[in-house]
Amino acid sequence: MKHTGKTTALGGLLTLCVLLGACSKHYWVKRDASADEFNRKQRVCLHEATHTAYRQCMEASGWTRIKSSTTPTGGYRGYPDLHSWAFRPY
Repeated sequence: MKHTGKTTALGGLLTLCVLLGACSKHYWVKRDASADEFNRKQRVCLHEATHTAYRQCMEASGWTRIKSSTTPTGGYRGYPDLHSWAFRPY
């Protein structure tokens, strides 16, 4: 198969997209919410019994979980994955 400049560029672009996606982190965002509001709600939701219940609690309060390679405006990290859930504070 003959490789052209277009094929090489497309392959490079796909590789870059995969690499950027691998570096992405999850953030909780809510329009016009402050860090204090996020911290208060997260403290309440962290007392939920399961990781799923925590996420449902946050979402019920208007927070949305997104994945981004850069910190979005109004984005806060929280406890996005099961590994960190095991080490959450009470």
